[in-house]
Amino acid sequence: MILLFYDRLVREVRTRENWEEWIVYILTGIEETAEETLRLVKRINAEVETMSAEIKEKLPKIYSKKLIDLLFYEFYTKIAYIERGLSVTRKTAVNYLSSLEKGDFLTSEKIGKERIYQNKRLYDLVKYGNKETQAAIDDVNNNRNMSKTFDSVNALMEDLNA
Repeated sequence: MILLFYDRLVREVRTRENWEEWIVYILTGIEETAEETLRLVKRINAEVETMSAEIKEKLPKIYSKKLIDLLFYEFYTKIAYIERGLSVTRKTAVNYLSSLEKGDFLTSEKIGKERIYQNKRLYDLVKYGNKETQAAIDDVNNNRNMSKTFDSVNALMEDLNA
């Protein structure tokens, strides 16, 4: 449905110079994206606070604000990141990450010679946080809401210019 509406607006701009509806559509999209981003940031901040309190309670010897910041900097972390970020030895970094994994704060996977640790809570917030966005992604992945499928960008552009 979204792509059909978008397709119609693009054609109307080209054929009827209907800019007003196009601009309103784009500005509405920007507003909705900004609102969803703000909601996501608030959910991430709440999770930072929740995980901070849990780590402080369950693993008080390793808790620090800097550690929490490193865990929420990206979805994944490595021993070297903790080593550098906290100015600790490799052994200490391994112990911290192992404790966090045992406490269900992180999950890990060996990739090549290295162990990668994932902040699953952060990852899930971003990946699954918005039901509408997830539904739209599923629609595109399953070729729903499209007037037709295209084999290339050129084919899409030719159709839009028809």
